[in-house]
Amino acid sequence: MQRFADTRSGRTPGGRHHKNPLYRLPLLLLGATMLAATAVGAAKGAPESYLAMLRFAKASAAVEAAEMILEADLQTATERLRAGEEITIADRSGAAATRPMPPSSP
Repeated sequence: MQRFADTRSGRTPGGRHHKNPLYRLPLLLLGATMLAATAVGAAKGAPESYLAMLRFAKASAAVEAAEMILEADLQTATERLRAGEEITIADRSGAAATRPMPPSSP
């Protein structure tokens, strides 16, 4: 039977049998290392995840803005047609030309 005190100190049958020092590492050190490795791995991936979320948010905002522009243009055109007005070539080209462009990504 393996005693916890031996495991905690690194004096195990495996440690006596194998030459690799890994078998002599104390159990509590291994446990703490495994827990710390999880935290370090999460922290290492956090900046890239954050940047990916920012890129996604920026792209989502651009798509939403484009959708709002399309809806506004169609609403305006529909209102004008219902009022008996005509949509001219100048109206069609001027709608996009007078609208500010969103900032571009580097």
